[in-house]
Amino acid sequence: MNPYKLVLNEIEQDCLERLAKDIVTIGALKKVLLFGVYFNGTLKKGENPNPLLNFAARIGENDVNMSNETMGSILRAKIEGLATVEMGFRELEKFKKEEKPKGEESNPAR
Repeated sequence: MNPYKLVLNEIEQDCLERLAKDIVTIGALKKVLLFGVYFNGTLKKGENPNPLLNFAARIGENDVNMSNETMGSILRAKIEGLATVEMGFRELEKFKKEEKPKGEESNPAR
């Protein structure tokens, strides 16, 4: 049984099924939702680098006395959050319904 049927109504499930088939939209969503992790602070030709745009480099920027242990636990939490979002995108694949291959249908009368 699909566990999502416990929390999603039919309309929501249908929407997610359509979304799961649309790899372009899924790619665009990932870019928007994960932009701050994957793209901020990266080096670009002709631009000055700004490492403080990177999500990991910003940890402790407002607290110079933050311990290494605290910084590490914050980074671990951010990485776990990122993994959870990525896992959610993989879960979308469960909404794809397998389409039967279009081929010749056998005639049972033959």
